[in-house]
Amino acid sequence: MRSRDRVVAIHTGSWGDLYVATAAIKEAFDRHSDLDAYLVGNKFWLQIIQPEVWPTLKGLVVSTNGWSGDLYERQGSRLVEGQKGILLFRFFRTVKASYNLRTESLRFGWGTWLARVPERHGSSYHPFKWLYTENSPWLGSDPLIHERDRMLQVVEGSKKLGELAGKWKSLGLPPLKISSPDNARKWVVAEPQKYWLINPTSSRRGKAWPAKKFRVLAEKLSLVLKEKNISLKILGSLSETEWLQEVAGGDLSIVQTPTIADLMDVVANAGMLITNTSSVQFLASGFNTPTITLMGRARPEIWGPLGSKQQVIRGVIDKSLDRDIYVQEEKAYASISVDAVLEKCLEFLASS
Repeated sequence: MRSRDRVVAIHTGSWGDLYVATAAIKEAFDRHSDLDAYLVGNKFWLQIIQPEVWPTLKGLVVSTNGWSGDLYERQGSRLVEGQKGILLFRFFRTVKASYNLRTESLRFGWGTWLARVPERHGSSYHPFKWLYTENSPWLGSDPLIHERDRMLQVVEGSKKLGELAGKWKSLGLPPLKISSPDNARKWVVAEPQKYWLINPTSSRRGKAWPAKKFRVLAEKLSLVLKEKNISLKILGSLSETEWLQEVAGGDLSIVQTPTIADLMDVVANAGMLITNTSSVQFLASGFNTPTITLMGRARPEIWGPLGSKQQVIRGVIDKSLDRDIYVQEEKAYASISVDAVLEKCLEFLASS
């Protein structure tokens, strides 16, 4: 059996879940810079992780069941598919330190324990604390701690947040790639910092500021920006064309990038991003792109934007709708006025 010469960070979830984990992953990999670094998680990592900014990263195991997965190994600046159907238990037997950032699930904790990984970081409620050699406080009761900081606490292993949370408070998140201004120009047809982005979409309509309000904002804001030689672009995915057209009307350009890497370049070089609570806000944090995030019922303390150039406008929460969170979310977003968002935009313009 080969020696234990690997460090592994484990996390699965949606785009946003993975983005906010990157600060903790960077800290874990930097702590064990003498070891080969690997990620274990779902296939979204293949589009997010750019090996060029992760010098010790050697590979990724795509797995969702916690027991088996497909190995992707680093070749230059790419991750290339290698062995399929590997048993995680055997893979973990080559690991010296593991960081399970899925604190709400023990799915991946069993494999590292069975493989007797010498240094196992995680968080578990009392009956299963023995799964880990380094336990951070169990955070299953939804405390007011940001998702990023919850995972940093797993790396830190202390009973309360300390140096790592303080370190990343102003940093936000690590950049996910070395941004390319030339590639951004290709998609937005504008110079870096001379365009603003509105990302009006979300996973569903009720989880976003109404398109009609975004359209009114776009009409007013584009006139102000035009005086400063700044263009306004409407940003979204290839599957959101109809929604984007409602906001763009016939006078604003729509930007739809085919890859996450292209999206990173567009966001990284923008002068401002205006978005709903979404994964794009966290992507922007990694590039320190100024962002105004509109939030419905989500708690800013847990899912708010990160970094020193981020602002939040949260809607009014109707407590009488606690039993119908979908309606509560929709009404919270609808309660945000166009004037409130425009005012934030004008304040930023005046200060920049």
